[in-house]
Amino acid sequence: MKRTNRSPLLVIAVAAALCVAAASCGDSSDEPSGAPPIDTSTDGGETDTTLDAPPDTTDGGSDADPTEAADVLAPVATFPIDDGELINSLAVSPDGATIAVSLQEALGEPVTIRLYDALTGEAGAETTFDAIGIRPLYWMADNRVVAVDEVDLLWHSFDGETLDEFPAQPFEYDCRSTEVDLIAGYAYSIVENESAVCRTDPDTGEMVRTAPGTVTDVESIWARPGTGEVLVAHYPDPDGPLELLALDGAEMAAGESTALAFGDQVRAVGATTWVDYFEPRESLLQPGSLPAPDIRDTLWESTAGTYFVSGNGNDDSIYIDAADGTVVGTTAAAWNPALFLGWSADDSVMLRLGLDYQIERYEF
Repeated sequence: MKRTNRSPLLVIAVAAALCVAAASCGDSSDEPSGAPPIDTSTDGGETDTTLDAPPDTTDGGSDADPTEAADVLAPVATFPIDDGELINSLAVSPDGATIAVSLQEALGEPVTIRLYDALTGEAGAETTFDAIGIRPLYWMADNRVVAVDEVDLLWHSFDGETLDEFPAQPFEYDCRSTEVDLIAGYAYSIVENESAVCRTDPDTGEMVRTAPGTVTDVESIWARPGTGEVLVAHYPDPDGPLELLALDGAEMAAGESTALAFGDQVRAVGATTWVDYFEPRESLLQPGSLPAPDIRDTLWESTAGTYFVSGNGNDDSIYIDAADGTVVGTTAAAWNPALFLGWSADDSVMLRLGLDYQIERYEF
């Protein structure tokens, strides 16, 4: 008997259960992100960490229809997944050759992780374990497939070829996976009423927090691809504007800071930093003050940070080159990109789950 469409509802139910347990929900981002937006020119021995000033004009990419004349991207391969309606997350191997999917029929039922050849769809290794529910899968650069159980507070890690399980590691609820650096293998979270950032190592269970006073009123965090750093948007003065602060991703020590003006917002961090300026109203990529398209949907970053992706599950997704702000193409709307889309380590391969429960492979 064919199972009914449960996957999106299961994901919503997992999130709702976790919200009740924690009394609130934080932002979760399952694609790795981050790259330095900072101008590090020096003057008199001090570092100038301000972003390039936006040009005094309202012309540019922000005023144009971002999808006008954009190509519709076509998958190079498409294949079905057994029990595709039960998928609640996917992850792509660093080389783009394999895709891992997690499946669960209902909360509290066993969770299955299954590997597929990311070009042919041929099924590979499979493992099943007990968990109330898990959050998105992560495929680390050291070839560990990682799943976080936020009810039992355990990191589950598996060998990326055999899915043999490594010892599970416990964690504290506030030190979970708001942002994950797939290259360094660390997960980061905003904790303690937005007054600290926590780094946890799923491999060892080690947790490190920022020292008191390092950050206050944190709004967002991003891992900078390949740098081992974390970028934090926070309000050092409750009555002042945002500040961007770089943290050492391992020790959580403060580094360079960048001041923004009132009303300015950082949308995403990849090879460049996407900033929405309040005055004049303009979206720019920094450094360089390159016009970015006017996109209001949530933005995610590819693993290496070379692309920004917009999506909300209803509108077509838009893919933007992080180097120059150009729209490279669109794909039809599908499930939430935070759970059902993944990139190889070099961004040459992207795979996603379509609304027909088919895996689509794209090459860039």
